Amino acid sequence: MQYSKAMIDLMKEARRRAPTDQKAAIKLANPDVLAVLLDIYQLSRDAVFRAIVKELVELAGEPWYSRLKTPEKKVEGGGYIVKSYRGVTQLLDRPEPEVSAAKREHSRKRVYRGQVVPC
Repeated sequence: MQYSKAMIDLMKEARRRAPTDQKAAIKLANPDVLAVLLDIYQLSRDAVFRAIVKELVELAGEPWYSRLKTPEKKVEGGGYIVKSYRGVTQLLDRPEPEVSAAKREHSRKRVYRGQVVPC
């Protein structure tokens, strides 16, 4: 995709307004920068950031504008993990914590000197 001067300026401003932990994923060299911005847009509560991303997506064209209106996925309380390796930065979904039945059962037991004692 070819970026215009206005789109580059909006991306720079969006990076400035983005939360600190998510700034590393917003790079012009990243081919999926618009997808990353849309993911952050869905989580953001900052009205200025949302307006910047919305204007950027309008300049980008129809496939991106339709993705703005209908999000692909909603993240509920999750968040993201930013991983960097040799100059490549990835924005990954935070895995859901799973509590197994054995772990729950183990947390209810109390052990004293190697013996299980009643609670």
